[in-house]
Amino acid sequence: MSGRKREILRIVEFYVDGRYNTEIFCDMFTEAYYFENSGYRCFQGEQRKVLDELAQVAERFSPYEADIKESGDYYITEQEVRNVAEKAKHIIFDFHA
Repeated sequence: MSGRKREILRIVEFYVDGRYNTEIFCDMFTEAYYFENSGYRCFQGEQRKVLDELAQVAERFSPYEADIKESGDYYITEQEVRNVAEKAKHIIFDFHA
């Protein structure tokens, strides 16, 4: 397993386990998944699909209730990020089991 892939998996695991808050997680995950050597290329199939979904949600997270209310459907709540992250962790770690 590549170092980039391991880092992305660790970020998801640590967030779901409560070691990162949502704002930190979203910054770290999108940076690792999209920008640093294109981490998304490390994944295929169902893993790639769920991590793409998580990346889209993480990009749209806002910690500000006013943003969420005023934006319609654009900004995502912390609970929505957490739900997709938990789904991703389940799919990813079942795959590696």
